[in-house]
Amino acid sequence: MEQRKSGWSALLYGKDGIKTLTLVGAVALHAINIYIVVTILPSIVRDIGGERYYSWAATIFMATSLLGATLAPQFIRKISPRWAYIVAALIFATGTFVCGFAHGMAIFLFGRLIQGLGGGFLLSLSYSMVRIVFPQDLWSRALGIISGMWGISTLLGPAIGGLFAQYHIWRASFWLVGILSMLFIIVAYLVLPQQNTDTSPSRPMALIQILLLIIVVLVISIASILDTTSAKLIGLAVGIMLFILLAVFDSTSKNKLLPRGSFSPKSPFFYIYSLMLILAISVNATELYLPLFLQELHNEEPLIAGYLTALMSIGWTLGSITSAGAGQIRIKRVIVIAPIIALIGFVTLGIFIPSSLASGLFHIVVTLALLLIGIGIGSSWPHILTSVLVLAQNEDTERASASLTTVQLYSTAISAALAGIITTLAGINTPGGVPGATSAAYALFIAIIILLLLGIPFSIGVMRRITHRRPDNFTQQS
Repeated sequence: MEQRKSGWSALLYGKDGIKTLTLVGAVALHAINIYIVVTILPSIVRDIGGERYYSWAATIFMATSLLGATLAPQFIRKISPRWAYIVAALIFATGTFVCGFAHGMAIFLFGRLIQGLGGGFLLSLSYSMVRIVFPQDLWSRALGIISGMWGISTLLGPAIGGLFAQYHIWRASFWLVGILSMLFIIVAYLVLPQQNTDTSPSRPMALIQILLLIIVVLVISIASILDTTSAKLIGLAVGIMLFILLAVFDSTSKNKLLPRGSFSPKSPFFYIYSLMLILAISVNATELYLPLFLQELHNEEPLIAGYLTALMSIGWTLGSITSAGAGQIRIKRVIVIAPIIALIGFVTLGIFIPSSLASGLFHIVVTLALLLIGIGIGSSWPHILTSVLVLAQNEDTERASASLTTVQLYSTAISAALAGIITTLAGINTPGGVPGATSAAYALFIAIIILLLLGIPFSIGVMRRITHRRPDNFTQQS
């Protein structure tokens, strides 16, 4: 009888290698698509119009991704892993082709809605299927490979999107992703199991809380396209009140979305999730609008703008890798200084992006600032996430694991909504053009700087609380 391979070889060769390729491919489709759209979005708006809905391309996608990721665990229990993946990929492919053939912003956003739902399914299913298709000794390596696809996507996404946008055929990037998703459906049908072998008990979904999260995002997004400043501010206030309602409901509900006490300043989770939102919103809002600012204000080609934007994610990956094995003293330091390092980078961007400076100096300074932001936040990120898992106890452990995806998807969605309000208030559509982009860039970076200043006390709060309650194996888990 042939002995089963172990270690990395078990994931990279034979039938298990094809399974790995399938799960990695699902995450790659979702992640590469994000960076493609970020790169080509200015070209899309110039071609089909809808400037005032610029941020909605990300908002709608991430809002429905959040819904898809939440429904995925129940979805995989209802039908087989094979058909769950196939249905998810079909939904994603359908939305992708709708985007590729759209000749107006309304149809394009409808495609993004469908695409986001399928993408959320794919993302969550890939993590869930690790438990089903691989033995336990391969779980950590499989998750490591899947997570690594985000770093690779920062290289492939801007390249694909930038090249197609540069030759004025941005639609072809959607067609390419759609065709790839259809090919992955064939592979999934051939290699993924028909039966679900995961017998762990299921937990009721906190569907009301998830719907409230999505409604908050949509209300703030709608506020960004209202005509008057007062209407925008009222919409923002309604969104904030709905979020408070969510906090009250989740705190009193038996079926919670987040671990107990997450909305109370007495809980360490309050500081951890707040810091996660602050850091992620800063990066996500910048990734959405930086390609537009670079192309509008500095005449950068889409390919160059896309790769400059990807520098934050590249720096994030480098920071995460280099700090993953840090000891307790270094962990405390990186968590506290993460918003400070990011603050330095964003102040630099706030000075250089809206202004006209010498090309050589501009590129050097902006490159260093973007890398600095990514490395600063990335070095703290694995330890912030690990602290959620370490501090969760008893029935909160499953909620804590699920919250990592939920909070990150929500931060991306809400960042697009908030950035949409800030930039429209600053005049990105009216007066528009270079003057509008200039004032919008100033406003966005000032808002991010203020947000990061508020993040410093939260980073200190995280450091104090996780070190006081940290078990001995914290560093190993991170």
